[in-house]
Amino acid sequence: MKIKEVDAEGPPWNPKHEGIPPTWTHKGDGGNAHVWTDGIHAIKRLRPNASKEPVARFAREAQLLAAMAGESELAIVPIVEVRKRAGEIEIVMELLEGNLAEVIGEFAGQPEKAANALLPIVETLARLAVRQRPVHHRDIKPENLLYWQRDGKIELALSDFGCAYLAEDERLTSTHRAIGAWAYRPPEYSVGRVENVDEKGDVFSLGKVFWAMVNGQRHVVFPGPVWFQEEFDLTRQFPTVPKIHHAMVLIAQTCNIRPEKRPTLAQLVENLRHLILPATGKPSLNDDELTSAMLRKEAQREIEYQQRRAFAAQFVFAIHADFLQAIDRLHNDLPQSALFREWFNETQKCGQSQQALVNQVAEHESDAPVSNVFFQKTLLNTRFFPGSGTTPIRFVARIEDLTCRAAASELTIFGNAEGTRADSRYSDGDTVSEPYQSNLVIEFLRKAAMQLP
Repeated sequence: MKIKEVDAEGPPWNPKHEGIPPTWTHKGDGGNAHVWTDGIHAIKRLRPNASKEPVARFAREAQLLAAMAGESELAIVPIVEVRKRAGEIEIVMELLEGNLAEVIGEFAGQPEKAANALLPIVETLARLAVRQRPVHHRDIKPENLLYWQRDGKIELALSDFGCAYLAEDERLTSTHRAIGAWAYRPPEYSVGRVENVDEKGDVFSLGKVFWAMVNGQRHVVFPGPVWFQEEFDLTRQFPTVPKIHHAMVLIAQTCNIRPEKRPTLAQLVENLRHLILPATGKPSLNDDELTSAMLRKEAQREIEYQQRRAFAAQFVFAIHADFLQAIDRLHNDLPQSALFREWFNETQKCGQSQQALVNQVAEHESDAPVSNVFFQKTLLNTRFFPGSGTTPIRFVARIEDLTCRAAASELTIFGNAEGTRADSRYSDGDTVSEPYQSNLVIEFLRKAAMQLP
């Protein structure tokens, strides 16, 4: 389908909306575009005075839809034509009855009905994902799934490819801008540009849409990937519904926080078909219930791990920076000190980088040495220790006299969700426990060094 020029001279425009014929009716808004209707078709036009990126995205969406027009095997809103009116692109589509959000209550407590309606959408996305130049939608939500009501059955069609990712042609997303509606956005899209975009983002969004359909309440969806909390567990809401546990297994798989653990679109197609098929043989409710419970526990562990990892990374970066700054200041404040000079020199040339420490402590959850400096029968040893579900992450700095003429001094900095605190114990027996502040590292090192025999 070619993009054609129409009404070059232009008919009389709506005085309130430049470029819009007065006979058109405003139907709704979507992202950076307005949708109008002439009574027969829906016409999508970019908002006036749009910035450079929305203009580029809209033009690419028009080209993409024009290229897919007439492919009857795709459950996409039928495109009538793509045209230019007075220099502005218009995408002219078949006028459907509404969007999924408006009729989502029709699927409440009916996982098989929801799977039947969603299956053509998943099949379409699966076909687009394996093209020579794969296409990933990246903005799947109920408002972007339009519907016809045919013979008492709701048939869905995919719309709005404004956020679509086209392989080898992704230059429009800024590094730090998140893509897609936040409520249905996969976790990896919330951090801006994804290095390797694939189908797993759409799989996550489809899982949330499926949950919303079975839940059946408009504008309600679970936050982030926390489907496993009791208030979002559909098996508690619909305990007697057949295959409700099977549905929660499917949701658990698609909404895994880790993209690599989600099914592919082709696998999701098969999972939906399996859910739709009539049960054969002995009931498998107990198996589905056990699988759902297992996946719920795994998801809880994964979220807890990710939270620990994120906190540990920030803790390591912050405390390691404070330690290096303290060593640097001690050396600069007293350059004639041979001890401080040795600490400075050894810390500069040995030890792991901050990122290596983060990988060791946060990723592998194992202890990681920072520095180990011997000088004139004294030892400065510093090390990070990972936290767990019951113990906080720790940084320990220990200064001791290897001749055993005095007790060791030790600083322990503890970090967890409740805050960060520091416990200092000196060779003279003095102990201090207080909320952590950056200057505590240098104060400890200076005081402990002075107490060396």
